[in-house]
Amino acid sequence: RGVLASCEALALPAGTTLVFLSDGFGSGAFDDEVLALQGAGIILRAFGVGPGSSLDQLKGIDPDAIQVTTTDELLAGFGERCSSARRRPAGLLGLAQREV
Repeated sequence: RGVLASCEALALPAGTTLVFLSDGFGSGAFDDEVLALQGAGIILRAFGVGPGSSLDQLKGIDPDAIQVTTTDELLAGFGERCSSARRRPAGLLGLAQREV
């Protein structure tokens, strides 16, 4: 919740990749927010973090959501899943992204 308002406040351009990291256990529906973000041209990627994470809700954000249990898997997932957007993922809510 609140992601849509943050994206609107930051005026993220179409083609921006927005990455969700979660254990996948949330409550409430967010279909309207997902549709609004997609309608604005935002590319959504989701990762279930940890061996006990659930992909059920995350697949509502990103049908290709994957589970990661190590930093190596997460970094590989960023490379594979975010490079298709031909842009680097935006920093956390507009914060400058630093090279690693």
